[in-house]
Amino acid sequence: MSIIRNDPFFAELSDFDSFFTPIIRRPHSNKEGGNVLRGQSSLFRPSLDVQEVDNGYLAQLNLPGLKKEDVDISLDRGLLNVKASQKQETVQDDRNWHIRERHFGELSRSWAVPPELTHEDIKASLNDGVLTLNYPKKDAEGAKKITIS
Repeated sequence: MSIIRNDPFFAELSDFDSFFTPIIRRPHSNKEGGNVLRGQSSLFRPSLDVQEVDNGYLAQLNLPGLKKEDVDISLDRGLLNVKASQKQETVQDDRNWHIRERHFGELSRSWAVPPELTHEDIKASLNDGVLTLNYPKKDAEGAKKITIS
């Protein structure tokens, strides 16, 4: 057991810190600082699962409520990018919301893939709000020997 010396200066700092604890750890706040109950999330990152399968990789993203026309998938220098947009429905301002958690606006998710992949290698489908991407494992070309002339 260690002995901690009582220092009145640090005791006052502790009181100061405890004043801000409820502000920092609000129960209904999200990581981005918005209040989830009021629909104030400023950023939406869809859940992503990537698993290695026999002949490649299987990636799945949850995109509930989106149509394939709303989703843009691109491949840029070994980075697979998924972007989408969901427009907010027109609502009356006089409604009294109790909970409003649905996200509207832009979303984006990117992750590294084998740099040898081309856009022809990637197969995509969107069913029941789940975007599924299949892409093969590719062998790196490896170092090429250069002969000295």
